[in-house]
Amino acid sequence: MAGAGNSNHFTFSRTVIVSIAALVVLVMLFKPWNLRWKVERGLPQPVVILSQDASTSPIKTLTRSIESISVEVPKEEGSARDGAFTEENPVSAIDPKLFRASYTDSSNFMVGYKDAAGAVAIQPRFEWGGPFEEGKAKVEFEGRFGIIDKDGQFVVAPEYESIFDFVDGIAVAQKDGWFFFIDTTGRPVSDERFDYAWPHKEGLALVKRDGRFGYADATGQLVVATNLEETFGFNEGLAVAKVGGLFGLIDKRGRWAVTPQYDYAWPVEKGSVLVRKNGETSAIDVSSFTEPTTK
Repeated sequence: MAGAGNSNHFTFSRTVIVSIAALVVLVMLFKPWNLRWKVERGLPQPVVILSQDASTSPIKTLTRSIESISVEVPKEEGSARDGAFTEENPVSAIDPKLFRASYTDSSNFMVGYKDAAGAVAIQPRFEWGGPFEEGKAKVEFEGRFGIIDKDGQFVVAPEYESIFDFVDGIAVAQKDGWFFFIDTTGRPVSDERFDYAWPHKEGLALVKRDGRFGYADATGQLVVATNLEETFGFNEGLAVAKVGGLFGLIDKRGRWAVTPQYDYAWPVEKGSVLVRKNGETSAIDVSSFTEPTTK
């Protein structure tokens, strides 16, 4: 019996020793104090404000920034720019000089016109409508552009792919892929046709044909042949033009006021033009230039 008691005591002692050793091993492996430090370090830390001035507090600055971007900016009601409208307030933009306004009907999304009092003057039946100028307005009807009068009747049939703004009674129009010039009745002012054309400026319109540029007058006739490689339009009676890879200046008859000799040139401004040659940029005084009065 005594031998059995000693054996049990020895077994218990060995179990305790093994358990303590296992606990020590677990502590050394997992290091709970190190784990706690890592967890605490990963938590959000408090913001330390060094300045006593509340206006410099990063928290206050952040709050102010959030408030500034969270304020809802009210939209301009009936803004024609973003096309937004409500059923009660369709898009409307009355021009007091023209006393007419285009608007978008909220039921069919078509464009019509109102008078200055807000009453419908022309029923909404167009896909797009421009402002009235001198009693006429450009509109898009069934995918084509034309011009209507104040009664909504077509004075220029909707047969064009595009119509630019009128300048001195002449506008660039596009039909069947060609560009040409029309008057306010829609009649072509000449038989000339171009790959592209721009509105008149200083009495001449820049045109493009077969990859080269030239200029047409108010009658649609070419006055500067389409043999220019590049050109920027007329300013103060002169236009920068490029021929043979070099830039110069031409007058309104296509004659060289400054022969092409520069690597690059900028449009005339306030009597001078900037030119670049051999990597150096300089200015040429052209203020004494007078536009020729005879051919």
